[in-house]
Amino acid sequence: MRKHIFLISEQKDIFVTLNLFDDLFEPALSLRIADLDKYAKKLEDNANVYVIEDNGTSGFIAFYSNDFESRTAYLILLGVTKKAQGKGLAKELLDVCVELSKKKGMLNIKLEVRKKNNKAIRFYERNEFRFCEVASSESIYMIRDL
Repeated sequence: MRKHIFLISEQKDIFVTLNLFDDLFEPALSLRIADLDKYAKKLEDNANVYVIEDNGTSGFIAFYSNDFESRTAYLILLGVTKKAQGKGLAKELLDVCVELSKKKGMLNIKLEVRKKNNKAIRFYERNEFRFCEVASSESIYMIRDL
């Protein structure tokens, strides 16, 4: 099976994806978000959610690219299964975010990442993100110009 990236735009599909990748995040999404079904509805209404398949569902990305005042896109979630890591899938998903955000007139992409998540921070730095500001005692904001 070839890699395939596609948009998911229905709440039920987004909900299934959030649950599928729940334990990939630290802490798990279900521990951070009180109602994943309601959150899936918010993403359906306001975000872009893409899934990548490579011998099964291997990763997903969720981002907002609708803040036309600041012209900043917001990368909310990016996850790739442990089995599929190291194959460039996260980069392919990030490229979708970059291209769509550019098409929508965004000037940069901002994200929040936990300070202890060194692997993610290194990934974002390799992909032109830089430290922006402290978000909380546990996380930082990073930004990338488009």
